Amino acid sequence: MVYTQTVDWTEFYTALERVLAEMRGERFEAIVAIAQGGIIPAALLQQEWGIPMGVVHINYRDHENRPRFADARLLEEGPPPFPGKAVLLVDDVSRTGRTLARARAYLAGSTVKTFLVNGEADYCLYKTEECLRMPWKRD
Repeated sequence: MVYTQTVDWTEFYTALERVLAEMRGERFEAIVAIAQGGIIPAALLQQEWGIPMGVVHINYRDHENRPRFADARLLEEGPPPFPGKAVLLVDDVSRTGRTLARARAYLAGSTVKTFLVNGEADYCLYKTEECLRMPWKRD
C-alpha cells in the first residue's frame, strides 16, 4: 500500500479527543470492530469507555486495496454480537461504504452508529481521500 500522509500518535489523539467531544451524550452499550482495520481504533474506544467489544470479520478489499469479492463478504457465520443494543460500529477506512453496509445488515437487530478513522460516517477522525498511515501501521 502506498501511503500519502503519515499521522503520528499526537495528531491521532488530538483528532480522537475532538470526536470524543462530539460523541458526548451518546450511550453506546457495546462496540463492534470490523476486522482487521477497525480492531485497534475500537480497542482504544473500548479502553476509554469500558464497554463490551466484539469483532466481525468482513472483507471486501485486499492489502493492495483492490476488491477481492464482488461485494463485502461476512467471513464467519453465527449470530451477530449484542442484539438489541446500541452499538458503535468501528472501522479504519471506508471508500465505497460496502463494508459498513454489510456490517449494518448483519447487525440489523441493534441500533448502530458508525465510527471511522478516515471516511464518511456518523463519527470520523478524518475525511480525506489521502491514504493515511496510522501510527500503529508498520508497513
